[in-house]
Amino acid sequence: MDELNRQKGLEHEQGILDQLKAQYHVVEATSLQHTQELMEQGVDVIYQPQLMDAAEEIFGKPDFILRQGDGTYQAADAKGAHSVKTEIGIQLAVYRKLLGNDNSGLVYLGTGEVVEVGDKYDARMLQFVAGARSVIEDEDRPLVHYAHSKCSKCQYYDICIEDFTDREALTLLYGVQSGSLVKLQALGIETISQLAKADPTALEDVPYMKGQKAHKAVLQAQAWLSGEYIKLGEIDFPDGTWVHFDIEDNPLTPDGNKHVYLWGFLLPPYGPEHFDYVWTDHSDDDEAGWRTFLTKVQSYRARWDDLKLIHFSMHEYNTIRMYAERYQMLDDPTVQWL
Repeated sequence: MDELNRQKGLEHEQGILDQLKAQYHVVEATSLQHTQELMEQGVDVIYQPQLMDAAEEIFGKPDFILRQGDGTYQAADAKGAHSVKTEIGIQLAVYRKLLGNDNSGLVYLGTGEVVEVGDKYDARMLQFVAGARSVIEDEDRPLVHYAHSKCSKCQYYDICIEDFTDREALTLLYGVQSGSLVKLQALGIETISQLAKADPTALEDVPYMKGQKAHKAVLQAQAWLSGEYIKLGEIDFPDGTWVHFDIEDNPLTPDGNKHVYLWGFLLPPYGPEHFDYVWTDHSDDDEAGWRTFLTKVQSYRARWDDLKLIHFSMHEYNTIRMYAERYQMLDDPTVQWL
């Protein structure tokens, strides 16, 4: 997904570049000096310019800078986002600072909208720069908390994870949010070992750990320490012939409609040779894939009277309903059974 997002971002940037080339003289910069030379020449649009404030040691590389009527330049970035988020605003504010003028920045959004960014984020940018300087100059690591969805993608992951593990940092546990830590520390719970010994009923006032969440957090701590799974309760498995069902989809199609490219099934007796599927290479074949999926389900129902499709979450159910609505098939008998 990260690679897909990156590729979509590059495609969007290329699209904006092509639009600008159709209207203006565009030159790609190759260095700080080259950028300065192109600006002095008054080139209409400089692609991939490099900007530097040597005194403050700030470097920036916007996607474009556009020459204005008064000879100054305006920074512009292509973003696949649907709105200008704070981090985008801060980024444009840095570019505006490096250009040294009051021109608004431009953001070419993934929606096709072009948004101007004035001085709204200047104060946040100064705070960000000051915070970055503080981290760089401090000999000690900043206090941060582990979050798998963010940390696992970070280039410093291997450096940090050893320290988190050595300290038995509570946020290593999926069920413990950073917002819970202050109250947990006040209760004398600062490590996973301490949480594993805690009474869940004593954690009722801890933010984000109400009720069963506290009980699960304690069990997660015990499981983390032992390396063993802890079953929360007995599972009532449905009777019948199981066909394991899973889908894979691409949410970043050109028309914005999610495309399920794989409808996958594992049939009894569940060996590798019993994998069955419907695959479509492109969203143009979306409806054909959907209808072939329904045909597969019909064949399984004819084969097993007690068929049960076993899936992981509500994602499959919700996707089937979305497809039925997309192709006006909510009344289809197979859809009704599903």
